[in-house]
Amino acid sequence: MDQQMDDDSYGALDSWEEWFLRFLSYPRDEKGRRVVPRRYITSQGYNLGLWQEKQRLAKKRYSPNLTKERVAMMEEAGMVWDLHDEAWENAFAHFEAVPADSNGKRVLNASYTTADGYRLGSWQMQQRQYYKKGVLSEERTKRLEAAGIIWDQNMQKWEDGFSKFKKYPPNPRGFRLVPENFVTEEGFKLGVWQHTQRQAYKKDVLSNTRITRLKLAGIVWDLQDAR
Repeated sequence: MDQQMDDDSYGALDSWEEWFLRFLSYPRDEKGRRVVPRRYITSQGYNLGLWQEKQRLAKKRYSPNLTKERVAMMEEAGMVWDLHDEAWENAFAHFEAVPADSNGKRVLNASYTTADGYRLGSWQMQQRQYYKKGVLSEERTKRLEAAGIIWDQNMQKWEDGFSKFKKYPPNPRGFRLVPENFVTEEGFKLGVWQHTQRQAYKKDVLSNTRITRLKLAGIVWDLQDAR
């Protein structure tokens, strides 16, 4: 078996086409891909997982034995060349599946886990770290931003507070007057958060964007204005 797999021509004992047919016999997943486990051996005793790894290595090394036609055949058959890319795409699909808020943002707690057990909150934190270190590709950065990621955790905390503020019922004039000691059912001190925004506004350290959003949401900067 080792002799078969080490022969670059794949033709000493079995041709590349015969191995490819074995690859085709492996079932596709729900996304149409064929990802053969590294140690998978067929019922006839062929190490198909190792052969798949050989194809990945051949592609990385631009081996002349793996022609453009063969690459195209494998891709049509559902080959996954880079497992790291595949893992990222899988996580990104989970991220996009999370409902966005009214501002198109997806805000996850660090401990957030999907229904199928994927630790998406941890993945989001990892992407933030890569972004801060400047090692996240431009393509992934753009895709994550389009999907509503928030890079700054302080920004995320503000967005979380703002989301809760908008859920507080307005009065007949459309103002949201949260009592300073008000705490949500989840334990969030919304009254304190509102007071913090007022103080930031008075000190002129609140961004114009946040000022506008809070005004539209019905905040009252000075309680005398609501009387």
